[in-house]
Amino acid sequence: MSLRRPGIVHAVLALVAIPLWGAASTAAAQRTPPALRGIGVDEHPGQALPLDQKLVDEAGRTVPLGRFFPSGESSPVLLVPGYFRCRMLCGVLAPRLYQALQSVDGWEPGRDYRVILFSIDPREGPDDAAARRKQALDADARGWTLLTGSEESVKTLASAVGFQYRYDPTTDQYAHAAIVVAVSPDGSIARYLYGVNPSPDSLGVALAAARDHESAGSLEQVLLLCFRFNPALRRHAGLLANVLRGGAVAILLGLAGVFVFAARRALGTGGRAA
Repeated sequence: MSLRRPGIVHAVLALVAIPLWGAASTAAAQRTPPALRGIGVDEHPGQALPLDQKLVDEAGRTVPLGRFFPSGESSPVLLVPGYFRCRMLCGVLAPRLYQALQSVDGWEPGRDYRVILFSIDPREGPDDAAARRKQALDADARGWTLLTGSEESVKTLASAVGFQYRYDPTTDQYAHAAIVVAVSPDGSIARYLYGVNPSPDSLGVALAAARDHESAGSLEQVLLLCFRFNPALRRHAGLLANVLRGGAVAILLGLAGVFVFAARRALGTGGRAA
């Protein structure tokens, strides 16, 4: 059979690539530990937060979420879900976010925006929030509030954000993604930022979009999952979910490259034979 026409080569490549991609994706899913399946973020741009939910701040005061979105104000809020006793990404994100925000020009915390860290662990309380504040922030940090709440209240808030997490009783940990959600002054979701190293530029863009009530999904989703496997089971510590997907893509691209190389050689041989 002659492979001189590029259209035939491309068609055959597509037929090979599609099942390879499906097989690679299936293999990646099978390699994902059960504790991390279904973990991620289902973005809800424009979704209104449940401002009537009652939460507890680090001083032990019960406050409705709506307190941080007073009517008539134009200050956006950065909402950070996680849990305070976490010794992995949660302990990294808060101080790095704090440092990055110091470099966002024209935005003063407490005046131009607020930051809320809320715990998804209903067992945590004001003491845990106060300990995390002391560990992650400067003593004079303004505009930051750390909240805890009942299982119902934190699940309601997490669901509104699209934040999907899971508790693993074997390790007594929560598996979840590392994100920052920019929320408009009226309590509607504007932007999502992923990872533990938000840049001052991306934070400035997200804050401006939230202030101006511009709701849209994120430009990039790289899910960094917070979870440590049980060392007694000889599992590795920490996991990037996208590593699994990246491995599948690398296999696919490698096989596709081999096929293209072979097809080009076939074309060259056919051309010389003609």
